[in-house]
Amino acid sequence: GSGAVMITPSHQYPTGVQLSAARRRTLVDSCRAAGRWIVEDDYDSHLAAPGVVPAAVQALAPDLVVFTGSLSKLLAPGLRLGWIVAPPSVADRLREQREDSDLGVSAVLQLTVAALIESGGLDQHVRRARRVYDERRKRLADRLAPPHSLGGAPVGVHAFAPTGDAAASAGLVRGLADAGIPASEVADPRHPGAVISVAAVR
Repeated sequence: GSGAVMITPSHQYPTGVQLSAARRRTLVDSCRAAGRWIVEDDYDSHLAAPGVVPAAVQALAPDLVVFTGSLSKLLAPGLRLGWIVAPPSVADRLREQREDSDLGVSAVLQLTVAALIESGGLDQHVRRARRVYDERRKRLADRLAPPHSLGGAPVGVHAFAPTGDAAASAGLVRGLADAGIPASEVADPRHPGAVISVAAVR
């Protein structure tokens, strides 16, 4: 094979769009024909309401997709804990590269998080976080003045508000800053808008 394609199909940054079922199948077919791997970064789908996020691309082609995830958005970025679900043909190689890349993660930290998972505490935290971010996203949507509205899927800790142009994006970001809500302009002229911190909404 030659190379790989990296995707965030459940919640693309910054626009928040999801890869449709048809495009997922097309991607799998084209990568299989070209001998390319697919690296699926599932960085925040655990912070979506049930039914909002479709099945992973990895479910369509487990022999072709390296599926990655992280606890950074859910618990804390400093944990540096995540996971990789990889085809057996590359799993050992990925493990070796990971072990060689740094000094690893504290065994105490790993055991603590494992205990949290086994106790059901992580599941409780996920359900609570979903409710909190869903409520904050709804409050954010209510606070946006027309013509602004939220686009993309209701997933994770950021939201995207499309605008008509860069000037409108800048104005929206300024207005949000005045309200104490961090946001940043999206410079891509094809998708003018603002990325807004849902986590900061109160």
